[in-house]
Amino acid sequence: MGMGYLPEARPQLILARSALVQVHERVGESGVWGFLEPEYLLLRECVTRFACQLESASYEHVAKAEIEMLTYLGMPAESA
Repeated sequence: MGMGYLPEARPQLILARSALVQVHERVGESGVWGFLEPEYLLLRECVTRFACQLESASYEHVAKAEIEMLTYLGMPAESA
């Protein structure tokens, strides 16, 4: 699955995804949901970058990405 509309954003989006996984793991261990400052800053920057990408993406690209994300979210955790 592609991550982001522009290829140069991929490394940063992978880091953001890893940060979200870490947050999810901490919730499972402690029951506390929250970001550490480095995670928050990274995610904030990624969301801003992704928003800029969405402004330049066509409707067809956004629709395709939505279908791919829904398919990805429907996969068992081991496959993702």
